[in-house]
Amino acid sequence: MTTIAALCIGLISLALDVVAWVASVKLGTRWAKVPSTWRGIIWLAVLVYSVWMACLMAVMLSLDFGSSVQIGVVAFTSLLRFCVPLVAIKKAYSSTTRQTLQIWFATILNVAVSVVVALAIRHFLFEAFVVPTSAMAPTVVGQAVLGTCSECGADTYLSKVVFEHQSPPGPWSQPLFVICDNFHTTEVDLSSLPSDVKLTRQDRVLTNKLIAPRRWDLIVFRNPEDPAQNYVKRLVGFPNETLQLKEGSVWIDGKRLVPPPHLKGIQYAAEMPHALGINGVLPIPLGPDEYFVLGDNTMNSLDSRLWQSGSPGHAPYAVPEDHLIGVATHIYWPKDRFRILR
Repeated sequence: MTTIAALCIGLISLALDVVAWVASVKLGTRWAKVPSTWRGIIWLAVLVYSVWMACLMAVMLSLDFGSSVQIGVVAFTSLLRFCVPLVAIKKAYSSTTRQTLQIWFATILNVAVSVVVALAIRHFLFEAFVVPTSAMAPTVVGQAVLGTCSECGADTYLSKVVFEHQSPPGPWSQPLFVICDNFHTTEVDLSSLPSDVKLTRQDRVLTNKLIAPRRWDLIVFRNPEDPAQNYVKRLVGFPNETLQLKEGSVWIDGKRLVPPPHLKGIQYAAEMPHALGINGVLPIPLGPDEYFVLGDNTMNSLDSRLWQSGSPGHAPYAVPEDHLIGVATHIYWPKDRFRILR
């Protein structure tokens, strides 16, 4: 249902944009005193929007490459977004330069409609986020060093941030842990990693702001320690519950929770070496508007276990309800990692 809802909203917003563009072209032709028909304008819109959709796809594909390529593609497609309507209008109506500019200028009104629709969708319905770290690996992956699991042979992920912080190794170095696609967490030696490490691409997630979060959902929220930062974590504790982490599992009100099938084998550490934070074995009470979150990459996740200061009036480990942004429902890019999360 979340996929259908996202597609419907996308199609409705596109339809509104096309209608606004067609109407603005009609106004422009009247202003320029150029004969036009609704049918002709609609075909013109089909041509222009087909080119724009191709430009959007080019921008999406450029996300797989470096920043310089992305900047070049965005600059080129932005130029096309302005040039294509000018050329199309000129050819369609054999208009003078002045008339062409008059018609094109009227279409700028469409920009206001597009901005309003986009802002409304972003604020009330859906918002996209780039995941920078691998705290949620292997479910959602930021930039991470790829490896191979010694237990099962699956891909392992070591957060790029953790890797760079520990390199080169020294007396200050802390244990390095990787997690694989089957949730095996193992300690690795930095010296055992190849010098030419391979980095994963950052996942991009779509967040739904309409649906209510459920246990085990991935939620996007404002970090209680720094509300300017947005985090993606797994929701495990709800208001008025008492939570414990022991034997690798989440316990709620004295009962051990069984994760859903897609999380089979996941383990959550109650305490982490060389880290400050709560003792997860102790009962952790949640208030009437507080939530508890964990990262799947349990040894490399800054989550409710480790925060030292929280939102005013709340425990350090709690995510206040007013900090929730939405439920992550899809990984939409890179295309080979497309996944429906809910």
